Formats: sequence, structure tokens, C-alpha cells
Amino acid sequence: MNKRILVIAFHYPPIQGSTGVHRTASMTRYLPELGWQPVVLTADTRAYPRIVENPEADADNVYRGWGRDTAKSFAIRGWYPRFLTLPDRWQSWAIGGIRTGRKLIRKFRPDVIYSTYPIATAHLIGLHLHRASGLPWIADFRDPMAQEDYPVDPLQRKAFFALEKRVVREASLSLLTTPGACQYYQARYPDLAGRFVLWENGYDEAAFSAAEQLPAVKSDKLVLLHSGLLYESERNPAHFFEAVAQLKRAGLLSGVEFRLRASGNQAAYQRELERLAIDDLVLLKDAVPYQQALREILDADGLLIFQAENCNQQIPAKIYEYFRARRPIFAMTHSDGDTASLIQTETGAGIANLVSTRDIAEKLSAFIADLRAGKTRFSAGADPEKYSREGRVRQLVRILEQVEGQR
Repeated sequence: MNKRILVIAFHYPPIQGSTGVHRTASMTRYLPELGWQPVVLTADTRAYPRIVENPEADADNVYRGWGRDTAKSFAIRGWYPRFLTLPDRWQSWAIGGIRTGRKLIRKFRPDVIYSTYPIATAHLIGLHLHRASGLPWIADFRDPMAQEDYPVDPLQRKAFFALEKRVVREASLSLLTTPGACQYYQARYPDLAGRFVLWENGYDEAAFSAAEQLPAVKSDKLVLLHSGLLYESERNPAHFFEAVAQLKRAGLLSGVEFRLRASGNQAAYQRELERLAIDDLVLLKDAVPYQQALREILDADGLLIFQAENCNQQIPAKIYEYFRARRPIFAMTHSDGDTASLIQTETGAGIANLVSTRDIAEKLSAFIADLRAGKTRFSAGADPEKYSREGRVRQLVRILEQVEGQR
């Protein structure tokens, strides 16, 4: 008989726009084959900013606790009580989540509780259910939660630090996606250093296999693609835009198209592109279904990565999909970060400084020249299968068995 795990995750189908949803959805898809039956506790779909049709959303093992986005549901002329956004705007989900979670524990008697960030309320629910049931609890932080400069709002940052301290001290284990994140927490909580475990992101082979069945869409231009959100502080493309403008003025971008898929903040980016007169080269594209997005990654001539220095302990999940696509990668990040280390280890590629227009322009020009010449030295050299999510879930099962044995 399979053991059971109660999975608490805000990001779960049919939510659209979060790469984190794929980490949890693939986990729950592969666990039954490995002897663990997931029971998923997620949020009412009306709490999501956008949804997309997905059969996994209505699976028999998925249960939804009442909850809303404070900014959408409780605002009066744009104003809402500040306390309703602590630790985040979905704190009302804790009410429905704890109530529903208690019922699920009584009904299914899970062996382990698992909650996943970046919606901090998920850990708040996990904490309460752990205390109420006494069950072992794994807190999946993925990336660092509370930092000296994050969240930006001081009141929310204080709430994050307070919740984080409670979580790491009461959870059996805390999972992080990068070596730097593990080291960060081990230094912050030296007496708990053994409780921080590396569990990296990956790619879903089943999703890629389905995407490969879609018709290829080739362009007569050299297409460089970034697929996913860009953020003002963590993945700011401002210097990249300036570099593209410089290369355009130098006449080096004939036949090149830069495509930003589902970047977010499109209105502001469009104004900047028009100001620099590069809106004919850098195209902002709306979100598309996941498999279609993967097909576009497979079809691109080159793939772009943006990652700021303040995210040196993080690695964008899309990098593993880029490795699986076996397409050349042009990375703009900080040379000391985990993102740069992974890309250099796997591809041998150089790294451009995200905040240096000159560095980006010089290295982007060389990257494009290599693509035109048919050079592939930027392609991932290692076997990308080691990054499959199925393999990652096998690692998780070993972690679950370790924790379950502590009961």
C-alpha cells in the first residue's frame, strides 16, 4: 500500500504564469509510481490571478481551501487593511486551508506533510497542521524567503522573518533549490545546519515529449528567446535594451529577432523599446500554454537568461528546460552566483554582466556571430537527463522515507 503525503501548494493547476506550478505538479504526478500517494491541498481558483484549462486541476486527489487575493477581493477603491497582506496577500487562504487540511488529515491519515513557498501562507498552513497533528513536516523553501532587503516592504519583511524562524525550527527538514541557498540558511541557523537539504529544480520529460509532437515554427530570422517573467529588481532588462540599441546603431542586428515571451510589465517595457527605437527588434509576446512555450524554446536559435546579483543564491527553473532543449544559452547574470556557476559548468559559456551595457553588447555580438557561423560551444555539454523531474522526485522519495522514519 502506498504511503501518503499531504502537499500544501498555492501554485497548482489551473494557475497560469508561475514556473513553480510545474515543480509541484510533476512531483505529484510521479510520486504514485514510487510508492507515495499525494493528497493536494491548494487554493480556491478564485484566488489565482489567471487560470488556464488543465485536467490536473480537477483530479480526485486535489482539494481546495477557501481563500482570496486581498488586493482583488477585499479592496475598497483600491484600499485594503494592511494586516490582510501579512505574510502575503493570500493570508485568507490560511483560514480555508487549515480547516480543509484538518479534514484531509482525519480522512487520509498522511505519513508526511509537505508545504511549498513562494506563497508564505502555504508554510503558515503547514505549521498549523503540523502542530495539530504531530506529523513530520517538510518545508520546501526553494529560494531564500526572508532576506535583508526582501521583501522590500519593512512590515512584510518583518512578518517573513518571524514566520521563517518558526518554520525552520519546527519543520523536520527544509528544502532549497541551490547550493548557495543551503549555505545561506546554514549560516543563518548554524544550530539547524543539518536540516537544510538541497533539492534542485528540473525539467519534465513528459511535457517536452508532448511539445515535440507539436509542429515546429521556424522563422526566417535568428530568434533569441527569453521565456518567462522579468522583474525590475531581479531580472531587469534595462541594460540589455541599451545594448541592443547600440548593436542596432552599429548595424550588427540585421535578421535578428529578440523575443520576450510572457515577460510581464509589458506596457513599461514597450515604452522603453519605443524610446530606444528597438521595438522592431525586441518583441513582447503574451503567455501561451506550457507545451506551446516549450515548443518555442525548442525552435529558438538561442535562449536568454536574466538574473541579478541579489539573486546569486537562486537559479531560474527555466535553465533546466533550456538544457533539455539543447539550445545555445546567452546568460546575463553575476559571475559569482549559482546561476553563472551552473551555466559555466554545463556549457562552458561566458557570462555577461546584467548591469553592464558595454559587456552585454560585446558578448551578445560575439554570441550572435557564433550562431551565424554554426558554432555550438554555448550548448549544454552534459547529459541533461540528470536534471529530469522524474529523477528529482526519486531524490525526494529518499528524503520522505528519511523523515517518515522519524515518527
